[in-house]
Amino acid sequence: MKQLICGMVLAAWATVAAALEVSNLTDEMHVSGPKLKPADLEGKVVVVEAFGLTCPPCRAVLPHIGELARKLEGKPAVVIGTHLWQRNDEAVRELLKRSKCNYSVYQQFAVAGGPRINGVPYAMIFDHKGQLFWGGHPANKDFDAKVMEAVKAVPVRRTAGVSLADGLELKYCKDLTRRLMVGQNIEPALEILRQRVQRGGAAGEEAQTLLEQSTAWIEQAEEEIRETLVGTPSKALLLAKTFSRTVPSRAAEFKEAIALAAKNTATTRLAASRQTLEKLRQTAAKSAAARRALLAKVQMQLKQLGLQSEAALDTDFQDVKAQWEAFAAELSQD
Repeated sequence: MKQLICGMVLAAWATVAAALEVSNLTDEMHVSGPKLKPADLEGKVVVVEAFGLTCPPCRAVLPHIGELARKLEGKPAVVIGTHLWQRNDEAVRELLKRSKCNYSVYQQFAVAGGPRINGVPYAMIFDHKGQLFWGGHPANKDFDAKVMEAVKAVPVRRTAGVSLADGLELKYCKDLTRRLMVGQNIEPALEILRQRVQRGGAAGEEAQTLLEQSTAWIEQAEEEIRETLVGTPSKALLLAKTFSRTVPSRAAEFKEAIALAAKNTATTRLAASRQTLEKLRQTAAKSAAARRALLAKVQMQLKQLGLQSEAALDTDFQDVKAQWEAFAAELSQD
């Protein structure tokens, strides 16, 4: 059996989401499947499966990994295969094809902070915050369940104009659906829910579920603002603006920090760029011509960002640039 290559990576590390650092996620190290960028992993569950070309247990488990990847399509998760033995892309691609594996595979892809891999096959699950959630043999009976558990824990992003009641089948609280829209004051509706909870019964139980879902969004939004104020204040500006309109009584905590961030010209400029990106992402571009036109607009925005050389090393700037580049890549693939 060929010796496992444990001296993973001498390439530069790339920061993704909250502390997930990866290496060898490059075109040069790409073997098979869709090409990825660090921005593609942000806020998602990342499932990494390490294997070797001629390792019998690895070959046996690959079809299952391929099936798992198909089940995760459309969910906030990414499956990445990492081949750790001597490089032989053609043979690896043939093996993956026979195993019906269409997910992304890279040579010696690695995640900082992951457990030491002493043998293959070996699987790791990193949660949406970039923390190691589980590690072990991919044939372990708990593997699939742990993946789904991590996926279910990913907060649902609800932006302005989306109701906090979305995703729930309501019978007694339908009248509150439009009063729980992100971007407008939901506090009166929350008070009504509390009153219905106190009355009890089936209506009270439904009100409790809706209240818990709304509270979870509030707590998630507060946490995200706190986290982004440090490294990506332009993102925090936009989040806080929506949050203060939605839950005005809870916005006081961030008022001073947000006011300070808003005084920075570079930060407000990047916030405007993020806002433009969000609007363009919502643009319907179904035809090839429409996508080309949209891509041209995106490339123009990237060009304008490129002129801001004084901010090139700034974390906030790099994050905004990465978001634009990821969108451009999506449009190019279409």
